[in-house]
Amino acid sequence: MHDEIAPLVGIRLATEDHFSRDGLSKRLRDTLSLLLEGQSEKQAATALGLGTRTIHDYVTRLYQHFQVCSRAELLAYFIRRTPEPRQALLERAT
Repeated sequence: MHDEIAPLVGIRLATEDHFSRDGLSKRLRDTLSLLLEGQSEKQAATALGLGTRTIHDYVTRLYQHFQVCSRAELLAYFIRRTPEPRQALLERAT
């Protein structure tokens, strides 16, 4: 499921404006991006050169910030806020 969702969410999350509106630090934004790409906490820690406990703490802060309780809810939060790609809308209209 992550492989299908990540590209849709990633398009929206790629802009700095989106993150700055949410008031997240760069480290939290980086962690969030990796999670939404489907990476585990361990993979995110390796990618960012941080410890797994630090990433776990960041994930906890992200859950609190977005008022979610799980990775699935975090993904759903962004899926609900990601506009449907224009091509999909055009295909559905025909």
